[in-house]
Amino acid sequence: MQRSLLSGSLIAVGAVALGSAGCSSDDSSSAPIQTSTPDTTSQGAATTTEPPISVATTLVAPTSTTSTSTTSSAVPSGDPLAYVEAITNDTYDELDAMLAEVAPDGPAAWYGLHQLAVRTALSDAGLDSLIGEQTVDQRGDAVTHCMSGDATIDDECLEFTDFIVDDGLLYTFSVDGVQIDDRLGVGGDPDSAAGVEASVVTSYRSIESDLLLVVVEVTAATPANLSLSGSTYVDPDGRQMSATQSVGPSDLQQGATALAIVGFAQADPGGTLVIEVSSDDFSNRGELTLNVPAAPS
Repeated sequence: MQRSLLSGSLIAVGAVALGSAGCSSDDSSSAPIQTSTPDTTSQGAATTTEPPISVATTLVAPTSTTSTSTTSSAVPSGDPLAYVEAITNDTYDELDAMLAEVAPDGPAAWYGLHQLAVRTALSDAGLDSLIGEQTVDQRGDAVTHCMSGDATIDDECLEFTDFIVDDGLLYTFSVDGVQIDDRLGVGGDPDSAAGVEASVVTSYRSIESDLLLVVVEVTAATPANLSLSGSTYVDPDGRQMSATQSVGPSDLQQGATALAIVGFAQADPGGTLVIEVSSDDFSNRGELTLNVPAAPS
């Protein structure tokens, strides 16, 4: 099992760590990388993320009609080891490799997209050093992913097991013995305020940290400020809570697109996320109200 990262463990990158990395080992084909990040938001102006997250989301959203991938793979489709290796490498550069192994409308696809989105957000925030050295191994029916970075206290691992393959493509699995299906959400309706448009890319309730990690794509039509650390969430049961973790830009330049991560303790997807925004001179203020979809049934 993975320990919490720096200040409370956000996600595990296999376990990508915002504040501290965790590693997992076991029979499972998608090495999640969960990371944790400090409660403060990463500063700095945003730069455009490529490829845009909105494009990647379309590829795996439940309503998508796009095939998983036409990219050739050096390994058979549905290979758990190839899947874990893809989602623990180089952010969106590995998107096609991941999609080649998974059923397009299944939890493995949503989980892989979430991990790659998290890694991209961490990289954009200049937190690559927290990920550190990574190893992926297959032992019998299990795939393990271990990592150690600047923020890790000890090497830690995640274990992926219970793989289910549908028509030769990986559909779902367990992480450290827990099924991922009900812990994931993908996509969401966009909202705009104060010249900023945003939408939820993915969400995942981490098995290690028990944090709901929501990845949001934001685009600014004009220079703007984001208050990620002041975000609030109302869960499916009506409980309102404040963000305990956030990573992303506090300032957005005109025309910039960026990814942000916001974490909430012991929450499930299916609620509503609110992020305060303003113009760079604070003359125009507003709130982004974003639906965080529940796991598709």
